[in-house]
Amino acid sequence: PEMAAWAGPCFDVAAAQLRGSAAAGAGQTVYLFEMAAGYAREKTAWRPSGTHRVGFLVTKTGLALTWANCVGLLLGDLFPDGPYRAVDVEAVVHALRGLTPAAYKSLIQKIIRFRPEEVQSPEGATQPAELVLAVAMGLLLVHPGSFVPDIRRFVS
Repeated sequence: PEMAAWAGPCFDVAAAQLRGSAAAGAGQTVYLFEMAAGYAREKTAWRPSGTHRVGFLVTKTGLALTWANCVGLLLGDLFPDGPYRAVDVEAVVHALRGLTPAAYKSLIQKIIRFRPEEVQSPEGATQPAELVLAVAMGLLLVHPGSFVPDIRRFVS
């Protein structure tokens, strides 16, 4: 739910800080989420055991969600001192062309799960996994696709 203030742990997204509490100012809001506090094994499955609430203090206005803005955020904020340039981002975009939003999601999951150093494209070019992960997440933000419940599929 959306709130004006939260007295528990809260991530201030703009400041990139974890705070003990937060109050929304002008143009801001707090979104509250319940997260699993831990997991307990029940026979052959792991089930959430307990929950805790976490707030996210976000702005209601900001940059338009365009690919150009995503590239700026990738190079300026995510990798400010990194060795990557716009041409590196475009090389990853070229390697990922033709993938659907569902494929971006799958790629993101595999990079997070297996933690590779590099990712190889079908053409044989290799790119740093951290850059591929960031670009895939950016592409998914700009082109999210949608879930169609009737067919139980994620489509673009």
